[in-house]
Amino acid sequence: MTMICGNCSQTGIRWVGPFSNLTHTECPYCGGTNCQLVDQPEPDELETATCGCGAQQERLNAIRRQEEAVEQARLDEVARANAAADEILRQQQARQADERTSRKSWAKPSRR
Repeated sequence: MTMICGNCSQTGIRWVGPFSNLTHTECPYCGGTNCQLVDQPEPDELETATCGCGAQQERLNAIRRQEEAVEQARLDEVARANAAADEILRQQQARQADERTSRKSWAKPSRR
């Protein structure tokens, strides 16, 4: 957000002091100290929408990564379930083949 001077209504108020110890704000036009107006964002406006720091994009990226991780976990679970179902089917087919072989050996006609 841009700070506006309460004395001269100009924009461009800046913080004064080293970054580790900003002491006050100053208007470059009228020289006023700590005279900025309080700028209230709209209730539906996210602070990150106008901050310019990329926080909103970072948040969207984090949400997107989380959604992708959830989707990947779901796909992994489906793949495990499919593999388990395939193994059960393979076992059933092997058992049926064994039963057919067993029935054939019992059903052989005797030669007289």
